[in-house]
Order: sequence, then C-alpha cells, then structure tokens
Amino acid sequence: QFNGWNTLNYKGWILTGAVTFYESDVTIAHTEFLNNNCEDALNVVRADFTLKQSLIMNAFADGFDADFTTGMVYDCDFKQIGNDGIDYSGSEITIENVRIDGAGDKGISGGEASTLSLKNIVVSNSNIGVASKDQSKLIIENIQLINCNCGFAAYQKKMEFGPAELIVTQYELENVQEVYLLGKESVIDLDGEKNKGDVKLDVDSLYAL
Repeated sequence: QFNGWNTLNYKGWILTGAVTFYESDVTIAHTEFLNNNCEDALNVVRADFTLKQSLIMNAFADGFDADFTTGMVYDCDFKQIGNDGIDYSGSEITIENVRIDGAGDKGISGGEASTLSLKNIVVSNSNIGVASKDQSKLIIENIQLINCNCGFAAYQKKMEFGPAELIVTQYELENVQEVYLLGKESVIDLDGEKNKGDVKLDVDSLYAL
C-alpha cells in the first residue's frame, strides 16, 4: 500500500508520480495507491507493465498515467480521482474489467497516437467517460457509463497529431448528458453507426461541462 505519498523533488530532479517506473518493466498486483498528492498516483514511462487487482483512490490529479508504454490493466478500481482515471500517451494498452468512479475529468483517455483496447468497463460520476485524442484509436467492447456529463469524445488537441477514432460495441448509458463530442475529422462509431466531426471542437469547453 502507498498511502499519502507525494512526488520526488531532489536537486531539480522532479517526477510526476507518487510511484514511478521509468524504463523498468513491472507487474503490480494486489496494491493500493491512496491519498496521493501529486500529478500522478502511478506513472510508468517507456516500459511494459501489468496492473491487476489493484485500487487507486483519492488521487489529487491523474490516477494512472503512462507514456510510451505497452501493457495490460485488469480487475482494477479507480475511485475519486481529481483529473483522469487512466491517461495514456503514445501507448498500446489492453484494459479489461475496470471500474472508475468519480473522475473529475476523463475516466479513460488515450492520446498521442495510442491504441487502446477496452472490454467490460464501468465509468460513473465523471465528467467524460472515454476520450480518444490526437490520432489515437480506442476500441471498446461492453461499457457502461453512469452519471457522466459526456459519454464519449474524440478530437485533435495537438497540432503535430491528427484526428482520433473511437469504436464502441455494446454500450449502456444512464443519466449521460451528451452521448458524444466530436472534433473535426475525428470519428466515433457506436454499434455500427459512424459519426464524423465536421466542426473544430473547442477543446477548452470539454473542461467546462
């Protein structure tokens, strides 16, 4: 258990995670990350990882942030997260049997040309359920979204990348204000119904929902 941790700041060397694995492959199981007071409760960079049967709760900002990684997340819970429950950039990840409750921003976010495969997901009491950004592709099978301002979002945020894609089969919405938000040229496919954005999305508006 990691409880009440902050990040390392030593002679100008600053990490974002309360717990960080940098270019170090890791398997994390039966672990709790609680009440962390920094940018990421858990941060993995340029590594292969497995996170299973674990809990991240009461995180100040992001729950699990990974950059340029490959890996798997399954049988995990994320509760009361200040920003994103799961935030991956430049990564290829499989996420299964995950529950996220109370994400202040996005339940699950993929950016910077990430490829994410999601199965059996529940996101509740969050701003946005799932977001695909900046040339990322998210494929989702069986997701339940409850009490969210927006269910799905796909958009380009950074100039150096392109539109994003989100493909969903078997989804259930309960008290979701907007089913989806789409940026120009980005695509969201909901059970075979393909929607393509034709207007540039005001990305800042996503944070004011």
